Amino acid sequence: MTESQHTTGEGALAVSLQDLRRVTEVGLERVAGQLSLLVQRLDQADARDAHLGERIDAALSRLDVLERTTVTHDALNSRTARLYVILGLTVAALGVLVPVLVAWLGRH
Repeated sequence: MTESQHTTGEGALAVSLQDLRRVTEVGLERVAGQLSLLVQRLDQADARDAHLGERIDAALSRLDVLERTTVTHDALNSRTARLYVILGLTVAALGVLVPVLVAWLGRH
């Protein structure tokens, strides 16, 4: 190999290495940009998950309160039946007392 061929070969190698370096740097910058975007999206997802977690906790707290204070269907039926008994007794008592009171007031 002559000196000019050797120099030309080294020059071509240097250009190829320079091209390889440039391609590698561009590729690494592209990967770094994509990683930055992924990190940003993960941060947004974490913030969204935290917000949703707070909303779920609040909803569960409200559900606990509702479950403790909710009247069941059977309890409501029982209360209604007791109310009907009380109203029935009240009407029956008034049915007896009103004529007695009218009769008593009629004598005086």
